[in-house]
Amino acid sequence: AFIEKSANIPVAVKRIMDSKTFDNGTICASEQSIITERCIEQKVVDEVSRQGGYFMTPEESEKLSKFILRANGTMNPKIVGKSIPAGTRVLVSRQRTVGKDNPYSREKLCPILAFYVEDGWEEACRRSIEILNNEGAGHTMTIHSEDADVIR
Repeated sequence: AFIEKSANIPVAVKRIMDSKTFDNGTICASEQSIITERCIEQKVVDEVSRQGGYFMTPEESEKLSKFILRANGTMNPKIVGKSIPAGTRVLVSRQRTVGKDNPYSREKLCPILAFYVEDGWEEACRRSIEILNNEGAGHTMTIHSEDADVIR
């Protein structure tokens, strides 16, 4: 899910959070990552936090990453649909890379989101495409924007 600078940030975050928390994220159509532009990063972070997202520390992200995938690189079925601590809707991990070895850039059927920050909408769209290609056909990119040219 790409949140572009012209988006209504509270509405975009609400839609992402509602989707990712429905049935504890077991729906494969739910968002897997938030990608945003650096110029609105803090507004998005503040809104995600306000709506119940918890930004994990690098140490927490590293520890959880070892549980998301099994040794053979497939999703660990023990995470599917699991609840997270009370008072938190979604765990969020800041990420910079995409690949089969990065569990946060993969499908996570639980209330965990990756969070990427890019310099502009072109880079954000490239990152979105990179994530889609990493997971394969059948996945979808969403754009939260009021700018028709960016959407087009």
